[in-house]
Amino acid sequence: MANYNVSGATLRLDPLTLVALANHRLARNTAIAISDLEEESFVMFQQDSGTGTYPEILRLCRAAGFEPKVSMEAREPSIIIGLVAAGCGISILPESFNYIRIKGVCYRPISDAAASMQLMLASRSSETSPLVASFFKLAVAIA
Repeated sequence: MANYNVSGATLRLDPLTLVALANHRLARNTAIAISDLEEESFVMFQQDSGTGTYPEILRLCRAAGFEPKVSMEAREPSIIIGLVAAGCGISILPESFNYIRIKGVCYRPISDAAASMQLMLASRSSETSPLVASFFKLAVAIA
C-alpha cells in the first residue's frame, strides 16, 4: 500500500444525537449525556462501515466509564433508525441524519462537548491536477 502525505480541510462539524423510541425514558429530556446511556443496548454502524462513527461512539462511552452493549449493527443509517423503531435499542448518529423520519422515533442532542463528528475532505499534498484543486476549493467554499 502506498503511503501518501495528505492535506485536508474540515467541511463541517456534525453534532451527535441520540436516536430512541419516542416513549423511551430519556425522550422527555432536552439533551442527553453519554453517561445516561450506560445501561442501553446500542444499534450501531458496522465497525468496518468506514464512517468513523463506531470508534467515536466507543471512545465517548469509554470516556464516560463504560463499554456500549451493541445489540445490532447495520451499514445504512435508515436501517439503524428502523431497528431503533423496532425496539432493538438506541443509537447515536450524526445530526445530519435527523431528516430520516420514522414514526415513533425521536432525536435528542448529546450534551457532551466532544460528541461531534468531523466531515473532512482530503487530497494528496503532491496533487497537481487543476481539476482536483478546483473541486477542493469549491467544496471548502460551499461548506
